[in-house]
Amino acid sequence: MKVTGGHIKGFTLVEMLVSIAIMGVIATITYSIYFSMTRTYMAQEQVVDTQQSLRIALKRMVKNLRMAGLEDPLNRAGAGVIEATSTRFRFTLDRTGGEGDTVDNDGDGTTDEADESSFPDGRLDDRNEDMAYEFDSAGKRLLETSGAENRVIVENIEHLEFYYHLDGAAPALTTSPAATRYADIRAVEIAVLARTARQDTGYSQAGSFSTASGVTWAVPADGFRYRFLQTTVRCRNMGL
Repeated sequence: MKVTGGHIKGFTLVEMLVSIAIMGVIATITYSIYFSMTRTYMAQEQVVDTQQSLRIALKRMVKNLRMAGLEDPLNRAGAGVIEATSTRFRFTLDRTGGEGDTVDNDGDGTTDEADESSFPDGRLDDRNEDMAYEFDSAGKRLLETSGAENRVIVENIEHLEFYYHLDGAAPALTTSPAATRYADIRAVEIAVLARTARQDTGYSQAGSFSTASGVTWAVPADGFRYRFLQTTVRCRNMGL
């Protein structure tokens, strides 16, 4: 800026160009920081959503698997394991229906009351008494089946494994017990590998995860973020 005879003449062209250049650099840096922070936030949000969805699904599975083989006090229902493979576990349990079994379940002198619905009835025909969990490899989903109902409990699943602990003769640990050994199942180890819903351009997580059975699941460098969870469920009603 020039001052001549007490008058301000304004900015020169060079000064304006330098100012514009400086502002451009500042704007570029600001945008880069903002873009980086936004990208990091979105990536972490995806990871949190994936972990939360997976934990909720596993918690649901654990709650029901613990009840596999649940019987009424007289063992009339014949509940137990129906199918056990590395990616599908089907079982039955008798947990409701007491309001129509002609038995005084709550000991108040009256049978078949509405408040006896939470008592087992010696049958396996009520809702959520024939259940299965399985991996839909085509849709990359974890499914929960109850009778004719199919529910998706979590999506973006890459792998699922059921690993069974058996009582009695060998093998004591297997992913595919014989049908004659279903009654010997005492616990199930569940391993799940999930990924985020969207890819993160430029991100790489190449590696692998190993399940309790010794199977290795490779993780490709495809821009997705992967999360692995594993837990053991004791089937406390089996073998009673």
